[in-house]
Amino acid sequence: MSQYDMAIAGTNSGTELVAALGSWEAALLSCHSGSTRPSYSVAKTIWVNDATIPWVVNMYDGASDVSIGTVNPTTGAFTPSITTTPTIVKTDSQLQTAVAFTTAGSSTAYTLTPSPAIATNAANTMFFVSFHTSPGTNPTLSVSGQTPLNLKYRDVNGTKESVTSSQAITGWSGRVICDGTDWVLLDIIKPFNCTLSTAVAATTGAAIDFSIPTTARRVTINFVGVSTGGTSNPLIQIGSGSVTTTGYLGASSQISSAVTTANYTTGFGLLYGSAASVIHGSVVLSLENSASNTWVANGITSKSDAAISAITSGSVSLAGAIDRVRITTVGGTDVFDLGEINVSWEI
Repeated sequence: MSQYDMAIAGTNSGTELVAALGSWEAALLSCHSGSTRPSYSVAKTIWVNDATIPWVVNMYDGASDVSIGTVNPTTGAFTPSITTTPTIVKTDSQLQTAVAFTTAGSSTAYTLTPSPAIATNAANTMFFVSFHTSPGTNPTLSVSGQTPLNLKYRDVNGTKESVTSSQAITGWSGRVICDGTDWVLLDIIKPFNCTLSTAVAATTGAAIDFSIPTTARRVTINFVGVSTGGTSNPLIQIGSGSVTTTGYLGASSQISSAVTTANYTTGFGLLYGSAASVIHGSVVLSLENSASNTWVANGITSKSDAAISAITSGSVSLAGAIDRVRITTVGGTDVFDLGEINVSWEI
């Protein structure tokens, strides 16, 4: 036990004062340890009951002792005295460090009821949200009964787009942040963004057309055993609203025992120039500049009926966003009679 009530009177000698200070020092350094609370305790006095092991650390609140925890002097272990489940404080709840709030409402008009509620759609307010259903068309989100704002995400170019079931599904959890205009979903599903169209048999017609989404940033044209009944070289054309037939810059080279090269201005050409050319390979189109809708092409194809390959590259600017691809011939009249063509695109 090391407790001491240092009561100094004016009649104490210097020797008595030194002794009293020594006793008081021992009491302080031992946290006023003993089997009972020190008689001189006041509110906020911390003392240790060392009557048994483990020791009990107490704080006197002015009326009774509140146990802070126990200390085992043998093992050095401290055990806090927690008698209730910890409560998530307001800032934890608001900052979503501990819980995800689940949406309600409909797939096009989500609601969220966080605790505590928000008073305004303030910029930089963020929640961790679990979606109760997949998004519908142009969904909105209303938080704490505030004015609904559009629910958006940012695409690979940083442009805000409406959230769809490609970015969130039932049970999906992610952070949403208010930018002052919209609620923006920061955590989206990361799908493989390549979409494969339906293959077309290249057995009829002088042109084969494919529709392309205007959001495409990369398009691949695939040839499997493709042939025409004439000698006009295959030609790839793209367009916006209609097929663009002028303004192409580039060339194609045929590689066999010798190399032959030709320029093309009406499309991206594949230089072969003989009937019964059975062509395999791919040509890739990539968006170079979204402001001018400029696309560049490069590709290698080869014949399976002869040891000949064709390399092509070039560029063209469209009047608007790409929405179509056409595979035809330079002359535009030779008819496809063999093989299969398909395209894929990436957003």
